[in-house]
Amino acid sequence: MRSKVRKIRFLIGLAILGAGTFFFQKGDKIIKARTVISGFDKLKKELERPGKKQIQISGKVRISAPVYVKGEKVLTGKGHLIRSTSKKNGYRGSLIIVDGSSLTVKGVTISGGGKSKNLKGGVTGRLVEVKNGKFTLGEKSVLKNNINDRLAVSGGGGVLVQEDGCFVMNGGEISGNKSVMGGAGVRIEKRGLFCMTGGKIAGNQSLGAGAVEGFDGRGGAIYNEGEVKISGGVVSGNVVRGYSAGRHEYGGVGGMLYNRGMCVITGGLITGNRASSGGGAMYLDKQSYLRIMGGTIRGNRAEHGNEIYAATGTGYLSGSPLLDSIYLQTGFTLQTGSKLRIKQKILLIPEKYKKGWCIVKGGKKKDFSLAKSDNWQLGQNSHGLYMESSQNKGKVERKVRQKAGRVPVIKMSGNPLQFYEGEIIKKRALCFGLTAWDEKDGNLGKRIKVSKVVYPDGRVEKRPERLDTDKMGVGSIYYRVTNSQGRHGKLKVSYRVMKNKRAVIRVSPRYLFTWEVQRYSPEKWKEILLANCRIEDDCETEEELQKDMNIEWNGLTANKAGRYLVCISIRDQWGHRYYMKQGKVGRYGRGKVSRVQIPVTLVTENDVGSDISERYVRFFPEYGYSNGESEIWHFKRNDITQIKQYMTEQVNPFSEECNNIFLKRFWYCYKGREETQGGEK
Repeated sequence: MRSKVRKIRFLIGLAILGAGTFFFQKGDKIIKARTVISGFDKLKKELERPGKKQIQISGKVRISAPVYVKGEKVLTGKGHLIRSTSKKNGYRGSLIIVDGSSLTVKGVTISGGGKSKNLKGGVTGRLVEVKNGKFTLGEKSVLKNNINDRLAVSGGGGVLVQEDGCFVMNGGEISGNKSVMGGAGVRIEKRGLFCMTGGKIAGNQSLGAGAVEGFDGRGGAIYNEGEVKISGGVVSGNVVRGYSAGRHEYGGVGGMLYNRGMCVITGGLITGNRASSGGGAMYLDKQSYLRIMGGTIRGNRAEHGNEIYAATGTGYLSGSPLLDSIYLQTGFTLQTGSKLRIKQKILLIPEKYKKGWCIVKGGKKKDFSLAKSDNWQLGQNSHGLYMESSQNKGKVERKVRQKAGRVPVIKMSGNPLQFYEGEIIKKRALCFGLTAWDEKDGNLGKRIKVSKVVYPDGRVEKRPERLDTDKMGVGSIYYRVTNSQGRHGKLKVSYRVMKNKRAVIRVSPRYLFTWEVQRYSPEKWKEILLANCRIEDDCETEEELQKDMNIEWNGLTANKAGRYLVCISIRDQWGHRYYMKQGKVGRYGRGKVSRVQIPVTLVTENDVGSDISERYVRFFPEYGYSNGESEIWHFKRNDITQIKQYMTEQVNPFSEECNNIFLKRFWYCYKGREETQGGEK
């Protein structure tokens, strides 16, 4: 127990003394003068040194081992090149790896250098891999020529953004990369983030190498299972090619983007991209969400869907985008916002023509046109645009008279019914997308009410009101309608109840001085604590989860020295569901409660005279706070300088060995233990 106390005490000491520019020079957050280096060893040493720093390379650098970035670094150059070694047995993994840190690159070219089929000089990893942290690509920087065009492994390509990683592209270029795994330019895994505000992604190729998902050619420029935001820049000339085996072709979709996550486009130019199969610009696959609010998407090419191939997921249009066409797989419904302002009609190309298919929810005829057909046209009702026969009214009436008394038609459009465990299901949810009409009346748009719903257990209700969502799995319900002549129609619809995972709250302790927080209100404390939390859920966003958040302060808001356990409780299943009215956010289920405690320590700092370089610091240890014990250390100017120097020399300053040496070397700064009364010495 005592060794843990000593180790935690040292960690606190490192946190305070190691960040001297924050605690001893208040407000000074400026990165120190840049360091000019040349050669791989010096580059690796400087990037892997903790802390903030500006680094400038003065010549060509060949990487022969992975570089793990630590701290906050800015790497600059004047067009200088960083590339992998060209030796036959040289390093072939990812070149630069950001994990829990940040790196900004300006005026530097990072190259894989691979050209041939045997990958000589190339790498099997990525140029940049963001595991956890942030990488920013700035002006005049290039990520290029990382080629894997044969080996069926996760390699080649420019950037890999993993869970909790963030890649920001403010300028520069990602070009000439090849990979047999999706996303030759950028690949974003689940919960990763890619933001593009400028620059260019061009000439990248994803090449199908087998009939296996993930290696069959998906996403020439970008493969996304996380989140993509594009507000500027150019994405052009990227190619995705599928894998051919006999008469069959696999993959080959999404010349610019293959989307299985969330993508929001508000600006930029997307043109000249190609796909061998579907989606010259974009391909929407399962669990995807695409929202286009601006930008230009035209001049792309594919066998099916030159611009966008909408297979499954959700497609949403608003704002004023310039978009040529959308290819819609059977059953897909495009959604539009009330503020949609289309300058040029968007051509809708259905996979096949199907009567009554609601093809654009909330759409207007002036914004869309249907691919040319002699027998079909767009109809409009209160729900949006649907597909109807182009025969004249007289012929329809004669046909209806001949078929008077037919069984009424009942259909459900849109996505299959999907609910979460514990979701409260009401009539609107069960009847979402449900339409019924009587052809006898000669007007397919005339709705008739659903008269009965038959549940899996045989229960019959005149009006659908509830559904058991406590059991996970797939079930079916039946809808029945009756027309004025007593004829019945029936429709079987499958639904799925998915598990509602409990929200995850990740926290870390907080150590603050009392003078920092003496005027903090509960609202300010909430802001500080949430900035130190990572809240994750399978369906709700962090903002939605906070609507049902409860915080137990346990005395913290008095802003007095001490150690406090702040309790945060969150109940999930709050947000927007597909059957709710557009824009409405509210509770849709019972939810599950997640609870976590955040230890917050307020430390009292005592000045000696007017010299702020000499301080008494009171530490509240991780253990033993309940009996009021604390430690007093006195650091003078020379002590602070020596401790900083000691820290920078350590390979791992947080190790047990390093801690013991620190305690022996600087024992004279320790002033003993005292009882704390209100925090002041």
